Amino acid sequence: MSDASPKEISGLGGGVFNTFGAVAAITTPIIIGYLVDSTGSYDWALVFVGGCALAAVVSYVFVVGPIKRLHLADMEAEAGLPQPK
Repeated sequence: MSDASPKEISGLGGGVFNTFGAVAAITTPIIIGYLVDSTGSYDWALVFVGGCALAAVVSYVFVVGPIKRLHLADMEAEAGLPQPK
């Protein structure tokens, strides 16, 4: 994250990134537990994990695009915000 987020808000970028990672770490075992409890088998749990992996690959290929550092001043200029002097 520190290589891609703007230097001025790298802590915010890392915090948001870690928040979504923590949400996934919390929900995945709960979902897998429900799947195993309701079916009595790990088959659907493996399908769920495979689906998550497939969604990650598709997102990386079609959504992410080139990974490069964002610059906060450029983003503010695009949004039409006043620039500091």
